[in-house]
Amino acid sequence: MTDVTPAYDRFSLILRGLKNADRFAVGRRLLSVVALGALAERNEPGSWRELRRILHEPSFERGSSILLNMAAAVEKSDPRLARVFTQVLVNDALHSRSFAETLLGALSVLEGWLPLSDQAAFGRWFNAALDEASNSGPAIGDIATSRNVSELLIALADLKPGQSLYDPCSGLAGLLSLAEQQAGPLDIMGRDIHPISWALGSLRLHLLGSKATIEQGDSLDQRYR
Repeated sequence: MTDVTPAYDRFSLILRGLKNADRFAVGRRLLSVVALGALAERNEPGSWRELRRILHEPSFERGSSILLNMAAAVEKSDPRLARVFTQVLVNDALHSRSFAETLLGALSVLEGWLPLSDQAAFGRWFNAALDEASNSGPAIGDIATSRNVSELLIALADLKPGQSLYDPCSGLAGLLSLAEQQAGPLDIMGRDIHPISWALGSLRLHLLGSKATIEQGDSLDQRYR
């Protein structure tokens, strides 16, 4: 079994060095870049080194072009991730005030995973790391549901394998991912109006190997009723 301790320790250390209010913003961007590098490496071994190349590019435009090309290649290889990186997560990372620091942190964490031989372990690590980032800042209660509340809702629903579960405000998909982990395979669908929540939730479920679908949209819109 893959030892996830180095990657988790590095990520936790980065979060602990931040103000509480900054942890979700920095954490989500770092995790987005780590996941992009891991997925690129899965498709083409050695391609994660493109991230290191960005640090040596003389212009922001050339560096962002490398990142977007990586994202486009990952999405082409798996259409379920369409728009997740190219239209949301990469732009979120690039437009942060500390992109170079985000990239350095992501490389440090990603190197703790290489060689990336255990995809399931990486999915579980990403799931836990996203919880840590969202629960340690202002995101909790806004776009993330606490684990205690999620566990209570799942217990009350008494879900069985194969049943349907719909979350009209799925946020980071923490409740949906936990439900499938505890109840077994479910017919899951979620929806969220916030682009970053939708993208991170979709990425989380994908890395966990779920076939769940999350749409971006307003559940109160008449079209979805």
